[in-house]
Amino acid sequence: MKRNLAKTLVLLLAAVLALAACTRGGEGTPTNEPTQAPGTTQSAATTAPTDAAPSFDHDPNLNDPGVLPICKETVKLTIGLVENANVMDFETNDMTKLIEEQGNFDLEFMFYSSEMTTQLNTVIAGGAFDDLPDVILRAPGDAFVFQWGLAGAILPLNDYYENSAYHLDLAKERTGVDFLPMITSPDGNIYGIPSFNQSVGNENPGKVWVYKPWLDALDIEVPETVDEYKAMLTAFKNEDPNGNNKADEIPLLGKPYSLTAPWIQGLVPAWQFVGNSHYVNNDGQVGVFYNTDEYREALKYINELMEEGLMPDYQFTLDTTMYNNLAGNAEIAIVGSILDSGTTVTQRVEDYIGIAPLKQADGTGYVSYVPSVANISFMISSGCETPEAAFRLGDLLISEDMSIMTRWGNQGQHWDYLKDVEIDMTQYEAWY
Repeated sequence: MKRNLAKTLVLLLAAVLALAACTRGGEGTPTNEPTQAPGTTQSAATTAPTDAAPSFDHDPNLNDPGVLPICKETVKLTIGLVENANVMDFETNDMTKLIEEQGNFDLEFMFYSSEMTTQLNTVIAGGAFDDLPDVILRAPGDAFVFQWGLAGAILPLNDYYENSAYHLDLAKERTGVDFLPMITSPDGNIYGIPSFNQSVGNENPGKVWVYKPWLDALDIEVPETVDEYKAMLTAFKNEDPNGNNKADEIPLLGKPYSLTAPWIQGLVPAWQFVGNSHYVNNDGQVGVFYNTDEYREALKYINELMEEGLMPDYQFTLDTTMYNNLAGNAEIAIVGSILDSGTTVTQRVEDYIGIAPLKQADGTGYVSYVPSVANISFMISSGCETPEAAFRLGDLLISEDMSIMTRWGNQGQHWDYLKDVEIDMTQYEAWY
């Protein structure tokens, strides 16, 4: 799949396309109602004030939003992106052909190195906007996007969002997130289409997993409190759940240490909420979670686990290779509870089950939460002769079907929809 469908121009924007891939939503056609200038009135006997904003003129070569193909006559667009060695031929792979068919586009590609942002910045700083591709597929960061917009190198897309968006509107409905404020520049303009990879697994990074065969062997219920969790680990250490008559079990292991490591975000929330990049919001005051009394209590608990041999002391010097060798040992299951999905490297992954966020005996507990953030990754250069068509290309890439195909492949060949099948999302989300 990677060689013929591959990571095409949109796979470089997997997050852009993932915007619409969250759930399969309903269809709808946005309407374009006439607007009235603020502070004015209008009747059949009067005319609109002369200073009213001009109406939006759609490109006559485009069909209505949501109607395929996008263009009545073929539109040629140049696409600037980082070259990808996994793609045999950008011109002929399945995704490119599908995009060209549904949009009636003729796509050509301008390839850049991994230093694409620097290369583009050099061109833009020199004012050679005509040397830019029609569409820039890159996430250069908010500062560069704003600078390029102010310089006139990329176009503000506010009017297109208001009058020509279709799948972008559906995506906001499906995700339940109005991502537009996240990508609006200080001058009030929106200079691109965002990447927005909304995932329950990513937004709740504090995960605790347990090796179910050991629970079954020792007839232990899935723990709900930190005390029950500690008791489970103690049983793993002392009662030989792997049945080899050796004290070789590792009750608990986590990925290499950091304040945002999954095992920290899995244990600490029983005492203290853990936010994004160490920051928490306390009644409107931004602070950090690691200077509170609650965090100190969490550290005492973790210290107890280590003192009692329930978590190895080398946890703090563990590197990724060592972690994978231990947590992903396919020959002997020696890790009872892990705080991340590191065992995905082996077939044992299916034997681990998720534990709901742990809490204290009195019911105190939190869920670590890191909300998804949208970032502009699709920009239209000021030299593009068909900007609305280019915008509609980006809007097409946001569609649910395109999003799923970008990540998983061709429908019916590499993936398909499951119907009338119940899925335990708490387990499913473990691996994504």
